[in-house]
Amino acid sequence: MNTRKGLLKNQIVLLTSVIVFAAGPTAAADSNSLTEQGNQLIKQHEFNRAINCLNQAIQLNPNNAEAYAYRADAQIGLVNSEQALKDANQSLRLNPKSAHAYVARSSAYIVDGQYKKAIEDNTKALAIDPKFAPAYILRGWYYFEHRNYQLSIESYTKAIELKPEYSRPFAIRGKVYNAMGQYQKAIEDCTRALQLDPKCDVSYFIRAKAYTSLKQHQKAADDLAQAEASNPKDPWIYMNRGLYFEERGQHREAIADFTKAIELKPGYGLGYNNRGWCFAQL
Repeated sequence: MNTRKGLLKNQIVLLTSVIVFAAGPTAAADSNSLTEQGNQLIKQHEFNRAINCLNQAIQLNPNNAEAYAYRADAQIGLVNSEQALKDANQSLRLNPKSAHAYVARSSAYIVDGQYKKAIEDNTKALAIDPKFAPAYILRGWYYFEHRNYQLSIESYTKAIELKPEYSRPFAIRGKVYNAMGQYQKAIEDCTRALQLDPKCDVSYFIRAKAYTSLKQHQKAADDLAQAEASNPKDPWIYMNRGLYFEERGQHREAIADFTKAIELKPGYGLGYNNRGWCFAQL
């Protein structure tokens, strides 16, 4: 199990935030409204509810390409890459010029480890829309996975230039800086992410890792506590803290957090996957 998948999913959730829908006839307008509701549910990590909403959008308008693309995003959130590929392909059949659909399919390929196909789709998305920030976010992750940290930094920086109001590119760029040993830059990026969105919980864990590397253990502990205090009923808090512990080799602590995430959100596939991986390390 690749421990980065949890953070990858956080990024994929972000990919849906730049699409704008135009109004149309009543059925199409209702379908678009449901599609946007699905988008909002994805941002809240309510993937099953998002899928139900998007199913209704597609029933109202079977030619709604964006509904399929968003449903692909939601399927990625549930780590169901096979269904995500089907939905992304259908979106592209309906709209071959959809940068969003190419990025959704690229995300599914990354989850499956098909990096060559992933970067090909990502490149197609940018050819269609060179200012599509989510494509740069995903591209940054691709380069990070391949330890090409400088190109990863450049991709996240481009996403930030295009969408400076996005919090997560700052946070994940901080993760890259951690990998490069540039801990102060990581702290600065995560602090900026939290200024933009105090609910960007992943920033606390990335910043905590930077503080730990600098032996500022009390600040690291404060960040971990702050993340939990911000929303103790959010399973993602425990998922991300579990990933923090997992990366540090603290498998028992990670298991406890993944278990808490599962308790708060039964059927949480990623929680079971990560917990299983940690049990295997004991």
